Amino acid sequence: ARLMDAGAAARVVAAMEAHAERDAGVAKQGCWAIWNLAFGSDNRKARLMDAGAAARVVGAMEAHAERDAEVAQQGCGAIRNLAGGSDDIRARLMDAGAAAR
Repeated sequence: ARLMDAGAAARVVAAMEAHAERDAGVAKQGCWAIWNLAFGSDNRKARLMDAGAAARVVGAMEAHAERDAEVAQQGCGAIRNLAGGSDDIRARLMDAGAAAR
């Protein structure tokens, strides 16, 4: 909770927005951070979604997952933890393209 209160969601999403589509390392670590930050309450998941986490995870996977299994693994974990939330969060994940191919 302290990390979320200190702005971790916005910071991770901003780093991913700036670098993850060009840098697989940032994509992997950003997805991993979102995976871990999304563990827990629906409130945490909603805060991540509000910060734009779903779009950043999807973007990272679109850019790197076919060539980098670690990005695929971390992205899937992030989506899995986010999807464990409410129906609204799952709908927002779908809207962000989390199930598209």
